[in-house]
Amino acid sequence: MAAGASLNEAAQVLGVTHGTLIEWRKKFDVLATAGIQRIKQLEAENARLRRAIAELDEQLTSERVDNTGAAKKRASKSKR
Repeated sequence: MAAGASLNEAAQVLGVTHGTLIEWRKKFDVLATAGIQRIKQLEAENARLRRAIAELDEQLTSERVDNTGAAKKRASKSKR
């Protein structure tokens, strides 16, 4: 079926009536819209969670560096 075909042509190719095609379109357009909205919600949540993980990773890295520096200071003091 070519792009830009009329609904009548599409219905004929599918072997259904014009009215059936209209009903399917109403039914599945709503489902598609709901699915798209859900995907967008999940993408936003995914982005938020990725930012949170990056922040936690940064904090842990910073704490590790701080702890390593403190351990070196303690080691140098104990050698004196």
